[in-house]
Amino acid sequence: MDLKGEQIKDTYGNLLTIGTVAGTPTTGTVQNGDGSDVTDIKFNGKGTFSTGVLFGSDTADANTLDDYEEGTWTPVYEPSTGSFATMTMDVVFATYTKIGRQVTIIANFRTDNVDATGASGNLQIGGLPFTPGDLGFSSITIGRSIEFVNAPDSGVISNNTTNIFLRKNNTDSSSIVGDLTTGAIADKNVMEITATYFV
Repeated sequence: MDLKGEQIKDTYGNLLTIGTVAGTPTTGTVQNGDGSDVTDIKFNGKGTFSTGVLFGSDTADANTLDDYEEGTWTPVYEPSTGSFATMTMDVVFATYTKIGRQVTIIANFRTDNVDATGASGNLQIGGLPFTPGDLGFSSITIGRSIEFVNAPDSGVISNNTTNIFLRKNNTDSSSIVGDLTTGAIADKNVMEITATYFV
């Protein structure tokens, strides 16, 4: 259906002329009734852009905002070697926002039951919502870590992995499985974290 030249009113009451072509348009303009291009469009609902959004007079593909997403993720303690016999997590909240290549995560979680039989090595948080790209390391901020045998106080997100590697700056070493409080005890190994990384 060819809508070019048809007139509609926007949410401001302005008379607009559709300037797209017949069929499935890939380019086009929306014009005012006097033939000038519309410079301000207000969506009463959602606007969908199939190839992204460019701002101002920018035309570079690298500067196209082509993704925005919000959601939840599931953090879980993981060992670098083996696996836990039991790891019951209690995730209070864990959300992410992805804008283009940038991902920001926040989370608050703890354990209710830990049996470390079969697990050894460094302690990690697994389950990142997106795999980091080749831009090097990203640090995380630990807002709170309590109810550990020896609580981690920093962490690093390495490229091309979905894990956060926990560290203990007070000993300048990696956090290990033995730092977890074990047993069927509610609300142990509490962590609140935030981090930003790039995919």
